[in-house]
Amino acid sequence: MVYWNRFISYIYRYHDGHKCENSGFAKVAKVGRTGRLTVGLRNGMNSREEIYGVFIYRETLADEGAVGGEQTNEPVMIPLPVLVGKMRLRNGHGEECFSFCWDDVMESGRPVTAFAGIVIRRIQPDGNMGQEYYDSDIFCSSWTDSVIDYSRMWDAKRAGRDAEELSEAVREASITDTVTAELELESCAAPAEPVCSDEVETSETGTAIDKMFENYERLPLLPGSSLDDGLDSVIESVKISPNDIGLLDMCNWKLGVNSFLTHGYYSYKYLMFGKVIFSTDDDRVSYILGVPGVYSSREKYLAGIFGFDRFVPEKETHIKTGSFGYWIVDIR
Repeated sequence: MVYWNRFISYIYRYHDGHKCENSGFAKVAKVGRTGRLTVGLRNGMNSREEIYGVFIYRETLADEGAVGGEQTNEPVMIPLPVLVGKMRLRNGHGEECFSFCWDDVMESGRPVTAFAGIVIRRIQPDGNMGQEYYDSDIFCSSWTDSVIDYSRMWDAKRAGRDAEELSEAVREASITDTVTAELELESCAAPAEPVCSDEVETSETGTAIDKMFENYERLPLLPGSSLDDGLDSVIESVKISPNDIGLLDMCNWKLGVNSFLTHGYYSYKYLMFGKVIFSTDDDRVSYILGVPGVYSSREKYLAGIFGFDRFVPEKETHIKTGSFGYWIVDIR
């Protein structure tokens, strides 16, 4: 059980019942009477686009003290899952937010405090997860110190119920994909996502960027050598807020709701908008957006999940660990 209104836990990949590497995070927060579960997941073992079922589970005491066939003297718990929803992973990455009643999770009659963790599983095309448990890896996050036997999560007693839940999730995903495809065929007026031009920037966007560098608070020059592009450059930058992202080209707007970005903004109260200037005889200019932070292996992993896969230290250094700087992404 958990007794906090807000917490974050790590998600680990499990293969054949054995705990493997860290694969993401789960953030739980109470907003009024609503519970919100945000999941960030990376599956480096599979780069295809797939649908995963996200479950929140309670614990029940197992009849025998064994995990994966190995005896243990500690009490062994078996998870009892409740389907929260589904999420898509594209190119091995995905993030999704789920909402539910804090005191009655998914109409289970139980509050969040009655649950002990989450499990994420790839949804098979036929929705069958019963006896095919080890056909794909699972991703788990435990909120207690209990010994959990995840291999017995979908046993024969629950196979029928789980199959119904997952079949419904697959059916909903199939209907959504079909309707989306039909709408795209019927309406060819505009693409589903904003289209960006790499060659031509609108005058409005260019003017907005110029005003940022004219009127916003300047930051110290940053070393361009840390971009690892092999080019001689320097980075001029200013402080901005997430609202300023709306002044950029439309294809960058999705960054305004990036969880890693918003977390960094509320921690440091600003974001870095940078102009990469190359040598004096080179007219090229590119732009970057940076989230303030301190370099560590844990932060590098989390930043990479959300697309901020490079780090620019505030000062030139050969040892990044412990250095303050910015996790950056290119702006188009």
